[in-house]
Formats: sequence, structure tokens, C-alpha cells
Amino acid sequence: MGYRNNVLDSAIVSERLDEKERSNHVKSDIMRWLSPLCIEIFYTNPGLPIA
Repeated sequence: MGYRNNVLDSAIVSERLDEKERSNHVKSDIMRWLSPLCIEIFYTNPGLPIA
């Protein structure tokens, strides 16, 4: 019984990790797109405050 629960737990954990990985990839993709855009905006509008 305990063994089966461990297998199930590790499956759930790995699934959560996959989800986290996916969201991290999405975030880094978005940042890869946004960074040059922010730099461009910053250089074309130096008075614009960028948080």
C-alpha cells in the first residue's frame, strides 16, 4: 500500500514540476521578446519611467 502511494506521489510531483518548467519556459520566452522592446522604448523615450 505504501509503495503504491509513493509511486502516485512521485507521479504527481513530477507532473507539477513539468507544469512549473512549462510556465518558466513561457516566462523566459516572454522576457526574450519583451527585453529588446523595453530597451528600444527606453532609448526612444528616455523620460519614460520603466519599473
